[in-house]
Amino acid sequence: TNVTLNIGRRNVEGGGRQSDFRHTSYRIVAGLKGELNSTWSYDGYLQYGTTILQTQALNYFLNSRIARALIVHNVNGVPTCQSVIDGSDPSCVPYNMWKIGGVTPAALNYLQAPSLARGTTTERVAHLDFVGKLGDYGIKSPWAKDGVAVNLGTEYREESSQYRADFLASSGDLSGAGGASPPTAGHYNVYELFGEARVPLVSDMPFVKSLSVEGAYRYSDYSSVGTTDTFKLGVDWSVNDSVRLRSSFNRSVRAPNVNELYNPQNVQLDGTTDPCAGAAVGGLVNGYTAAQCARTGVSAAQFGLIDPNSATQYNGLTGGNPKLNPETSDTFSIGGVFTPTFVKGLSITVDYFDIKVSDFIGGVGADLAITNCVQNGTFCNLIHRDSAGSLWITPQGYIVDTNLNTGSVQTKGIDFSLNYRFNLDDVGLKDMGRVAISGVGTYLDSYVTEPLPGFPKYDCAGFYGSKCGTPNAAWRHKIRATWTTPWLNGLAVSGQWRYFDAVKLESTSSNAQLAGPVFAQESPLKAQNYIDLSATLKIKDNYTLRLGVNNVFDKDPPVVGATYCPAGQCNGNTFPQVYDALGRYFFAQISAQY
Repeated sequence: TNVTLNIGRRNVEGGGRQSDFRHTSYRIVAGLKGELNSTWSYDGYLQYGTTILQTQALNYFLNSRIARALIVHNVNGVPTCQSVIDGSDPSCVPYNMWKIGGVTPAALNYLQAPSLARGTTTERVAHLDFVGKLGDYGIKSPWAKDGVAVNLGTEYREESSQYRADFLASSGDLSGAGGASPPTAGHYNVYELFGEARVPLVSDMPFVKSLSVEGAYRYSDYSSVGTTDTFKLGVDWSVNDSVRLRSSFNRSVRAPNVNELYNPQNVQLDGTTDPCAGAAVGGLVNGYTAAQCARTGVSAAQFGLIDPNSATQYNGLTGGNPKLNPETSDTFSIGGVFTPTFVKGLSITVDYFDIKVSDFIGGVGADLAITNCVQNGTFCNLIHRDSAGSLWITPQGYIVDTNLNTGSVQTKGIDFSLNYRFNLDDVGLKDMGRVAISGVGTYLDSYVTEPLPGFPKYDCAGFYGSKCGTPNAAWRHKIRATWTTPWLNGLAVSGQWRYFDAVKLESTSSNAQLAGPVFAQESPLKAQNYIDLSATLKIKDNYTLRLGVNNVFDKDPPVVGATYCPAGQCNGNTFPQVYDALGRYFFAQISAQY
């Protein structure tokens, strides 16, 4: 008798799934720069660059073999695969996971196979620009010492990318890979004209050491998305030798890249929740009625009988969209640079920023789509359940999450930086060298997402999760101190403190778009402190040796539960792009200059 089971088991005997990524990059630049005369100079270059990706996946089971290795009969006291008996797969070896020690090396050899993939990204650039000092022609402000300066130029860029995996990965046969990896190929080019100008207005007057404005404009013609325009306006005011104020407004454009345009649409792991999966309690599934779940495609016969995924991983239809438009961002900043004359060697900068990206390229988000469908009936057309009502058991169950020009993302905050250099002689330590202290920090005031124009917004500052993605700390900084000694040809020893503020689970937010269940394992991620040490030593005149250790105290990254661990951002139950996932890390580098 055959029984349908949902089996969740790690390949503990064969070792954890492993992926090896290797990148090889080449870059060639050839150019000429010089002066046409005392007023005009030029700079032109040709650039070619390519990056080759080679990956190998190990210890992945093959979906096509798992069922065959589990359908086993007793043939004269010998466990034998049904596929061996009927001849459909004579090489099948039974996978006995029902007792300790039952998984044999022969079974692992049958179930596992390595997988290979290769990708290439190439860029070609041709650039020519001219810089002119128009003050030589008398074009200047009567109150300024310097004249107008301009930069005029043109550029051509060509971007191409391709990716191809072997049959095992491209067909989706690797269990645990999250879905198939179909081949990707595409390219586009862009022709550009640009110009910028700096106009000094006033110099060497009371309260105005210098005052200038600057502007820039760029016209781009993309083969993929058509024409775009970008520009910049700014003002720079040096009050005196100690205070400099600045402000600017920038309109920028980001055209979609090759993957965003041409990546094949494919069902793979995407979301982390199905609010209508699970048993019915008191006529409700996870607090939702049969009528609410019917909006997501659950029939009356399926209500309360849909198996949830124990790993909280659900399918999404992801992929590119050749009809995408460019993203547009507007950035306003205002700040200042302070170099007090009474503290020699000290420089402090403070800048407020307000950045809004419109027509943001991305998916609606599988979790956002199904949550809003069950709660208020929106995005329901994106949900496709399979015959069992599931969104994970078969590829026929998924939520459409392909690339679109969605709503907007707006972030506001303040950037800080500090640099302080002094000789130890100045503090009474004779012949002990010099010290440099530097630091950068960012206060994140808000990080607001509008999924679609007019749709309710939510603020992810201080949160992480399936909708907010990677942790968005309210405060983060790096502070480094370097002591350059007078010995050993200028031995330099550095210590660095990296800090990332605590973040909370998005479902604890009061915003209705983020609020949700909170599980015990989903505690707030505590603040992280990392200490790094390094030393740099010059050997003769041409060689430099650098040694160091990052994360000296070997701090483990904070662990995230599976429910709010979004695929593609969270890996190994943490966020390795934010936290140190490798622990203590030693490095050595030697460079030569001729």
